[in-house]
Amino acid sequence: METPKKRDVPDNGQTPPQKVIFYEYGRPEHSQLKSRFAQNETIVICAADLFPEIETMILKSGSRSVVRVDSSQFISEPTKSETMVIGSGVDRAHQVELMFLRHGSGQETLLLAPEFQHLTNALGKKVNNTKFVPISGSSAGSFNFATRRILDLIIGLLAFILLLAPLTLVLGPLILLTSRGGVFFSTTVVGENGRRFTWRKFRSMRPPKPTDDEARREIVSRAIKHGDTDSAKTSTKVVDENRVTTVGKWIRKTSLDELPQLINVVQGSMSLVGPRPCLPYEYDEYNDWQRMRLSFKPGITGVWQVYGRSRVNFDEMVFMDICGGLNRSLLGDFKLLLLTIPVALLGRGAE
Repeated sequence: METPKKRDVPDNGQTPPQKVIFYEYGRPEHSQLKSRFAQNETIVICAADLFPEIETMILKSGSRSVVRVDSSQFISEPTKSETMVIGSGVDRAHQVELMFLRHGSGQETLLLAPEFQHLTNALGKKVNNTKFVPISGSSAGSFNFATRRILDLIIGLLAFILLLAPLTLVLGPLILLTSRGGVFFSTTVVGENGRRFTWRKFRSMRPPKPTDDEARREIVSRAIKHGDTDSAKTSTKVVDENRVTTVGKWIRKTSLDELPQLINVVQGSMSLVGPRPCLPYEYDEYNDWQRMRLSFKPGITGVWQVYGRSRVNFDEMVFMDICGGLNRSLLGDFKLLLLTIPVALLGRGAE
């Protein structure tokens, strides 16, 4: 049997080997990946001090040779490898950059993120008994965008006529009789690529005190800056229960307060499926990789709204929105729309 060899990065312009495993700061504890390396050349992107440990594991698994490259070298040409596994030790910004670079490359990309349990359960697939989140290698063409817009209009108009209009006739008087204020709540939010628009909901809360907004901003800022810590178990959806009305508790739990966003869907500022828009001061707190969650048109429902809601921290919400956007398909949209119904009616994860 031929003895496995190791070698340095090729400098002759040849296409890199087929199989890629990506580690940056983590350790190669995921031995279940072994069979993916067998009989293939393997590129390893990692810190130099970690390479000997990773190299030994891969060579023992049957790989023909191992190549170490610096992450900055690989970033410039990310599409030449057949498979990339983005390891759990990679910093968030680097993970997101690689996911977007690989999207549309036509190549396989797998995200290993065991710390994001809800994301992995929602979108993960098993490879050698380990769950990975696949990142689609194909970009949605103009046909898909046009089809999605047509479906948004058709379903949005039907839901407006059959759901929103009758509910407004029923909920409107109840909202007006049980608290001071109008039927609808409107505010400016940030959507796709930072564009701002007017967002509408059924009013479920009493008017805030001057000090309420300042306190909420402080909580939101802390959640965004420390969104991957145990001290931030929720996303930026912060609710003052003392302001929620009697009717508001019910419509929030069942997500009926969200239905006026159908107006935004028909207008084109939102889609039926997509990330939740954010408030301008929240957007100002985002760093660059967090803003990538709004690279997609916001929606009434989506991966986070179905599988996460108040059960996940801010970082996981961002990754749910990004992975959902990069993997979006018409079939996936229909699945999320159907799953939204029991989630909304049963109030799972609602605040």
